Amino acid sequence: MKSNQHSIWSFILFLLASHITYSQTTLTLQPGSAKGKDAFIWQLTDQSGRFGPTNTKNYGSEPQFIAHEWTWDGSVGTRRSLIDFDFSLLPANALVISAHLSLYGYPSSGDGGHSSLTGSNESLLQRITSAWDENLVTWNNRPTVTTQNQIKLSRSTSVGQDYLDIDVTNLVNDMLSNPTSAHGFMLSMQTQQHYRRLVFASSDHPDPLKRPKLVIIYSLDCTGFSVDLGKDQTLCAGEATTLDATLAGASYRWQDGSTAAQYTVTQAGTYWVEVTKNGCTVKDTVEVTYTSLPIANLGQDQTLCTGETTTLDATLAGASYRWQDGSTMAQYTVTQAGTYWVEVTKNGCTAKDTVEVTYHSFPVVNLGQDQILCAGETTTLDATTKGASYRWQDGSTTAQYTVIQAGTYWVEVTKNGCTTKDTVEVIYTSLPIVDLGQDQILCVEETTTLNAATKGASYRWQDGSTTAQYIVTQAGTYWVDVTKNGCSVRDSVRVSYNALPQVNLGDDIVLCNGATTTLNATLAGAFYRWQDGTTTAQYTVAQPGTYWVEVSLSGCKARDTIVVVGRECNVTLTFPNLITPNRDGKNDVFTPIIKDGILAMEIEVYNRWGTKVFSGTNASKLWDGITNSGEKAKRGLYFWVIRYEDVFNKKSKKTGWLKVLY
Repeated sequence: MKSNQHSIWSFILFLLASHITYSQTTLTLQPGSAKGKDAFIWQLTDQSGRFGPTNTKNYGSEPQFIAHEWTWDGSVGTRRSLIDFDFSLLPANALVISAHLSLYGYPSSGDGGHSSLTGSNESLLQRITSAWDENLVTWNNRPTVTTQNQIKLSRSTSVGQDYLDIDVTNLVNDMLSNPTSAHGFMLSMQTQQHYRRLVFASSDHPDPLKRPKLVIIYSLDCTGFSVDLGKDQTLCAGEATTLDATLAGASYRWQDGSTAAQYTVTQAGTYWVEVTKNGCTVKDTVEVTYTSLPIANLGQDQTLCTGETTTLDATLAGASYRWQDGSTMAQYTVTQAGTYWVEVTKNGCTAKDTVEVTYHSFPVVNLGQDQILCAGETTTLDATTKGASYRWQDGSTTAQYTVIQAGTYWVEVTKNGCTTKDTVEVIYTSLPIVDLGQDQILCVEETTTLNAATKGASYRWQDGSTTAQYIVTQAGTYWVDVTKNGCSVRDSVRVSYNALPQVNLGDDIVLCNGATTTLNATLAGAFYRWQDGTTTAQYTVAQPGTYWVEVSLSGCKARDTIVVVGRECNVTLTFPNLITPNRDGKNDVFTPIIKDGILAMEIEVYNRWGTKVFSGTNASKLWDGITNSGEKAKRGLYFWVIRYEDVFNKKSKKTGWLKVLY
């Protein structure tokens, strides 16, 4: 009986120590264009030259999966096949329960079906331990294999026999345990003698149902996978706690559907999380309850005046207390400035309140000495104290008060509930009278006298002089301070000087008999008076004589005179036919040789193609050989046109040819 009990307990301990797994899953793998691969390799001693370099040729796209020892026309050959599957669909924590490989016979292949002409065609299935490429592998670069857990396939019983459900569990587990040396299976003849062969369909066979297939049955290893949210918790109102289910590589689902690794709790309730990793899911639950906080209220911050006290009261039935200085009474008497706090604890929860108590002295206020002001003056009484409030004798509440009349003025300054008062008397005295008159405008060389005389007064002018009167001889702003009985008044006046109007009738002139000329005295804003009383800005002269004009502007006058002499005149205008504008001072400029009776001229110059190269109106230098574009005129002939006006106001035109040489 004891022996049986021992066996039962051993079995229970075995179950406790074994892997915690989920239900079994079946995974079917087949090599194909996207996942996995297969190929065969061929070594042949080609005596006939019929087959070519098979040792270096790749057979990764053939429909047969073959292993044989054979001869052709005296050529001895060996074929082996390679196959690999994609294990990436297996979860990382998969426990392989079984793995079975199925190979389907291919009797209609170009090589025929299975054959054992000279003896058993038993073959070996071995694990490949080095990498290979389906499209590059040949006999000469074939991968290495290991005999560990190799499988022997029995002799075929027919040319098209299927080899179904070959147990390759150990080989697959070897691959999963050694991923760096896991590169599939190699199929080869066990006995390497001629005329022995196994031929199966490869992944390139046209019928998908005939292609190699690996069926793996696995379960998930959930050993050691757990989550712990800790014990149930009791929190005080306002507190929060963070539940942490963090596990590397896992996903989460909390009771409210959230998916973070952590969850912040701010209210009472039942909280749970499901943690999933590699297909395994565990769950944990925790209960969180809240307890109300006690009430601690010391009231508002307080400001006291020097000498006052206050009592802070934190009384709460059934509570305990701790003040900032460690005292434990329900009340605390304050006698000095500071920060005071109390912690009130009840039912394990603590509330804290703080109050600031500030002590201030009475504010200092000083409106100064009594004052005597001059009429019209003001003074500002200043009671400014940072953080204070104010009340003046008339009820106003600003920090400053502007005085404009005699009287008694007082202010109460209050800060932090403490008040101080100060008083001042203000008396007014009359101002002296001073008047320098209106601003003045004078003409050049005129003067004016400013008079500030007041009986019993003293004076100070803008230049520091101290007489009662001041003589002005130039433009400027003039002011005087007149002081009497301590009160000063200033007056100022602006004195401007207008320049005499500028009038210029020009030099005396000689006028051709029968001709006229116009005298011009035009000045903006001016008035005119000529020798004969005419008031226009211009005056036409037709006879010899003496002519004058008086011009008035801004109250100032100026006069100019001109003498006109008569003579007989002829209109004459003669031009050269050659210039050499080389800047040597000789013949550089095209200008009249003889000019008499001419008032104005303008010129146009054309080249021999009729293109205008210059135009101008300078009568003293009609053309200097420079074109309007700023270039020197080229050597050659030029045609000129001159339009002119003579002293008889007749307009005429002259033309001619001009040669330019250098």
